[in-house]
Amino acid sequence: MGSFACGALLAGGVLLVGAAPAAALPASSSPAPLPALAPLPRIDPRSPSLSPGGQQLLARADTDDAPRYSLSARVDPRTGRVDARYRARLARPRDGELRLRMLAGLPALHSGLELQDVTVGGKPVAVRRDDALLVLATKRRLSATVDVQLRFSYRVPRGDSTVGRFLTQATIGVLARHRDVLLLGHWFPLWLPPGADGDPDLSGYGDIGNFAAGAITARVEVPDDYRVYGPGTTVADREADGARTVTESGVGLRDLSLVIARGMHSAEVQTGYVTVRSTAPAGVDVQRAAEEAAADLEVLAHAFGPYPWTELDELDVPLGPQVGGMEWPGAIWIDGFGLDTEGDVDLTVVHELAHQWWHALVGNDSMAASVVDEPLAQYSMCVVSEARGMGRGPCRFGGRFPGSVEPACLDRPTEEFAPGEYGDLIYGEAPAFYVELAALVGADAAAASLRAVVEKHAFGSITPAALRVELAGAVPERSAEVLELWDTVIGPPGCKPGR
Repeated sequence: MGSFACGALLAGGVLLVGAAPAAALPASSSPAPLPALAPLPRIDPRSPSLSPGGQQLLARADTDDAPRYSLSARVDPRTGRVDARYRARLARPRDGELRLRMLAGLPALHSGLELQDVTVGGKPVAVRRDDALLVLATKRRLSATVDVQLRFSYRVPRGDSTVGRFLTQATIGVLARHRDVLLLGHWFPLWLPPGADGDPDLSGYGDIGNFAAGAITARVEVPDDYRVYGPGTTVADREADGARTVTESGVGLRDLSLVIARGMHSAEVQTGYVTVRSTAPAGVDVQRAAEEAAADLEVLAHAFGPYPWTELDELDVPLGPQVGGMEWPGAIWIDGFGLDTEGDVDLTVVHELAHQWWHALVGNDSMAASVVDEPLAQYSMCVVSEARGMGRGPCRFGGRFPGSVEPACLDRPTEEFAPGEYGDLIYGEAPAFYVELAALVGADAAAASLRAVVEKHAFGSITPAALRVELAGAVPERSAEVLELWDTVIGPPGCKPGR
């Protein structure tokens, strides 16, 4: 999953493991200068942030509308203060309204978000802000892109005040500060392409938007006793005058999450062209964590196609109540590595690693259509557990949960699910389609059909309707049966619960 309860579903329920209002930002008539803004990165298939397989996939992808972002920020992890300058090259909207997602704008976060010096094409424009949605007016021009620049500031809320609160996008803990750890997830404005969910208050569960894959460079200054951990490639890491300035850059990324922390230690394992880096507080066996994650990644790459980046960062960080893990392009966050038993496969880690294919590489709008990425991430646990000798324990999906609608109708926006129903149906019932698909057409044919989906939609996105048709088309001699299976387990296109 993305920003909601991304744990494995076990014994019929989602494995879910758990911000006080921030003070108003102090006025500052002359803020200190920020680090220099890096040039906009290019959508370069030869980027060192991409693995050879990722380079091939990007070279075949449609990147005409791919966004390009450059950020310069000063971050104080002790107070949560973020001051940043932002530039983006984005596709010009046909309706004249450019929409950006800004998680810090959610009222429940009390971040004190401020926006300044907003320009489009070098001309000042007004921003219409509606909770987590920013709307900028653009003029109709011949150029296919617009250049957006702005400054933003806010205070990241404390992450220890969500216990007992209902799980929402404000309490998942991806934008939160803890002692010695600051989490920056969805920390800057991200472009919402046409058709993406523009819900201002982010009702429902799942990742907060179907962000387009593009290129991102962030130059971040932090106190010199902190480190910056993020996906992509570290272009520079310099210390001077009590500060550390780190530049991270990556291509094919839909977002660039950062963890700013001290007191952590790391271990690296190489698997093919990919460096798997595990980072955790003292006392955690990061070497073993990296080895386990690398073994999982090898199985997933064999099943679904090459991992697209040259690095995978696995970080043990505190998340919100009931949240076991969170995936980002090139990184996963896990709230406590589950490595207590020798030889165990941590299913939460596998679930989040699988999202590198199902949501990071092949995108989908998981608030409007979570029936794509979450069931596939759950089924991927089954694939890894069987390959690594755990048997079929994690493959026990389906079986109609109490309260399930008849007939099945799982392809609906997450806001239409009751809280308990969402986890049971999306994590517990929907993955049964893939288990039964493998039984129907054979495990090799099922894997080949999913690899074909990755090859066709890498760095793009797919809808449930398209996924249904493509999986059936991959086995033409059994296509009618595959469609019937989807309609039985997931529900026919356009179905409504109770109908």
